[in-house]
Amino acid sequence: MRTRRAVRLVLISVLVVSSLVWAQAELEEFPPGTTQMAWRLAGEGVPPDQTLRITIAREGDEFTVELVVAARGKADELGLLGFLGSALGIQAPGTQVDLSVLSTVLRRPELLQVGEEYLLPGGRVFLVREQLEVAGVLTVIGEYREPGGREIVEIGIPLADPVYFLPLLRVHRDGQLHMEMELVEYVRP
Repeated sequence: MRTRRAVRLVLISVLVVSSLVWAQAELEEFPPGTTQMAWRLAGEGVPPDQTLRITIAREGDEFTVELVVAARGKADELGLLGFLGSALGIQAPGTQVDLSVLSTVLRRPELLQVGEEYLLPGGRVFLVREQLEVAGVLTVIGEYREPGGREIVEIGIPLADPVYFLPLLRVHRDGQLHMEMELVEYVRP
């Protein structure tokens, strides 16, 4: 049991570090100084009280990136920590979200208009619902339905500030909130 848990934690660490290659914002987008971000993670099959923190320190053309996943719970609850995320997808227990279909809107959020629908690959339609602040970051909130119709993916796309992952990601399955990753802290240099 301990060996299996250790293997899962090592695998998760490797996948989280490898997912940094596909981050939402490019490192060059971050201003000089230190930017701190924190997300609250919640969902079915995910231990409670999880936080993902990323700190990006820039000095000239040199960067230091620090990633911390913190969780509180009983030993049997902490066998699988967090979500694995990148600009191309998010994976959590029982959920896999393909964000690659949003690559165009993720790279050009300034073109998105509230109330408008945008055709995505595979026949999906992305509806921009509103513009609001998430942890002080101006964000466009929209949604699309996964093929098969059981899951609705709600995402927040930052409009100005660089954010390493999405400021908001929610997956609703059969009308119920299945998983959530929400930016709860954003500290600019």
